[in-house]
Amino acid sequence: MTGLTVLWLPILLSAVFVFLASSVIHMASPWHKSDYPQMPKEEAVMDALRPLAPGSPNLRVLQLVGCTAFIGYAAALWPLSIWYRRAWSTTINATVDGLIYSLITGATFVWLWPK
Repeated sequence: MTGLTVLWLPILLSAVFVFLASSVIHMASPWHKSDYPQMPKEEAVMDALRPLAPGSPNLRVLQLVGCTAFIGYAAALWPLSIWYRRAWSTTINATVDGLIYSLITGATFVWLWPK
């Protein structure tokens, strides 16, 4: 049996090589160019998104980053109880953990947000 410690370099290098290959395939080749067509009124949408800039109010940064982080930390947990009969207490505990993590994430962004 081959130990994991012997394979750390191939694991690390293969991840780097795959990342580089993926970058070239998605950015330099036309292969995936039609995967994401330009959206209607794209420039207007970008103009609406751009004002989330340096100097944004702290509460707004906390609100947007915290909500997005909460979705990332906790949204996928609920289907496990609904469809796979995971204990609801486990899901609720993990959701509270996700809320705490999202508040920490939001507070970190508020702290380090460009002024």
